[in-house]
Amino acid sequence: MEKIKIKHAPTIGAMYEGLSQNFLSSSIPKELDIRVVSGFIRNSLGTLSGQIDVMVATGEGQKLPNTDLYIYDIGNVLAVFEIKKDMSFSDLTDAFSHLAVVWDMFYQEIRQGSASNKPIGVDKVERDYATIFGEISSGFSNRDSMSDGELLIYNALVYERMQPLKIILSYNGYKTEKGMRDALYRFLSSYQARQKKGYGITSYPNLIISNNVSIVKCNGNPYTPISTDGYWDFLASTTFNPLVILLEVLWTKISNEFDVYMPWGEDLKIERLNMFLKAKPKRKKGETAWEIRYYNIIDESEVVEYDWEPVEINEVESTLLLGLGSQGRIDLKDSDLIEFCKNKGYPSPIEALKRLIDGRIVALTKDKRFAGYVTEECAIVMTPSGMYAADNAQPRYRK
Repeated sequence: MEKIKIKHAPTIGAMYEGLSQNFLSSSIPKELDIRVVSGFIRNSLGTLSGQIDVMVATGEGQKLPNTDLYIYDIGNVLAVFEIKKDMSFSDLTDAFSHLAVVWDMFYQEIRQGSASNKPIGVDKVERDYATIFGEISSGFSNRDSMSDGELLIYNALVYERMQPLKIILSYNGYKTEKGMRDALYRFLSSYQARQKKGYGITSYPNLIISNNVSIVKCNGNPYTPISTDGYWDFLASTTFNPLVILLEVLWTKISNEFDVYMPWGEDLKIERLNMFLKAKPKRKKGETAWEIRYYNIIDESEVVEYDWEPVEINEVESTLLLGLGSQGRIDLKDSDLIEFCKNKGYPSPIEALKRLIDGRIVALTKDKRFAGYVTEECAIVMTPSGMYAADNAQPRYRK
């Protein structure tokens, strides 16, 4: 396409949108009723989006007469894409703002109760929460008793699984990780200064790709951060192959929606991600909102992936994991357990579990009375060199 010397901007845009549709279509199993089209999104109130460059949706949609454009109900849309040949600062800000409208439309659905038939996967949301914060949430059925801060986080994780993916894809543009991070932060800071408020986490795109740089949302789908300071490290950047990042995000959405296993392969390599933005609920002027901070240290080494490794454990940790497996959760105030840990040199059961909590195999209840598994499955393996625990939910993230 670069060799075709056309200067007509709409035609250039159409070529890149067509390219994007072609490779997205080729990445989706033909057995699933999923279409890759251009057009518009409509919610139950009749609100219509601006034109969407590319969207991935289920079912037939409403074809507009004499065009290749479709209107899809927002509940049938899996992903929306803003496609750019190049990415300037104005392109980035326009695309971000355009996609934020998709969240606004979906939130209208939530307020109307029209989004209630969307699959949530409550168990997965609670696993995401436990993985990020090392704490077992109060649970979906106990939302009314959650603190404002816990509810803000919990609802965000629920909505992240329900709403369409929002993706900005630019084939050229920012060439360095720092340059793209700085540009996005400059836009967000400028917006907050003008509007006296910022974007909520659910408004952010799930993925922004410019050239060979990606900024990806870490919401458990599939990338999950580990909080060590109470903040949710919700946005990260990387120079790992951007199309692999795109497939990871899109296939996870498809897998969740259709309950199918995508062709991941062995997947024993983990992408290196650099933390970018972190958020924490904060009470201000009678309202609870996000306090967002910029983490400006990045690893610009050429190492963009690392090998997955199981967690090495000792005899005490193995015993505690086996106990969790048979009982579901263990009471950390149990006198026999306290005595067992003291005899093994640990001042308390929590100290004995510390490495497992740090590795997010185990999480604690809010009152630190009980411990439970974060993962759905955990295997303990004995080898000549030691014992290891491997699970199916270890974080896809490294600071």
